[in-house]
Amino acid sequence: MAAGLPVAATDVGDVKRLLPLESTPYVNGCFDDELAVSLTKLCADAALRKRLGAANARH
Repeated sequence: MAAGLPVAATDVGDVKRLLPLESTPYVNGCFDDELAVSLTKLCADAALRKRLGAANARH
């Protein structure tokens, strides 16, 4: 997060607790299709990536 990058991850351990609230919609269950949807959204939207990366860096 210090690198200022967006995060898409599966919901294991304390992942959601480590991220700012704005990034938690991109923490998914342990299913490939859910993670694929999050990654597709992030890949398609540069402004979203920038916003989430900045939020992660501030957190």
